[in-house]
Amino acid sequence: MKKSDAVKEKHKDVLQSKFGLTKDQTDIYILLEKYGPQTVPELSEKIKLSRNKIFFCLSELERLGLSTIPNGHPIKYSSIPLKKHPSFWKK
Repeated sequence: MKKSDAVKEKHKDVLQSKFGLTKDQTDIYILLEKYGPQTVPELSEKIKLSRNKIFFCLSELERLGLSTIPNGHPIKYSSIPLKKHPSFWKK
């Protein structure tokens, strides 16, 4: 297993155990971390989910404080690093 794969798996574990994310929400978060700000069509192409599903997942990530929904056009969603989230530091 490559080091980047090990980090990705660790992120998945934290996202699913501490934040209760679904697989789709976790995959979207990891894509935003890997590629930086993305539009919904860009995410849809990479992850092969419907745009409606991605919008739903992004709104949940934003509610949990794990992503931002910026102003402007085109709208590019961003992740908020786990280490900056208060829940990351709680045991």
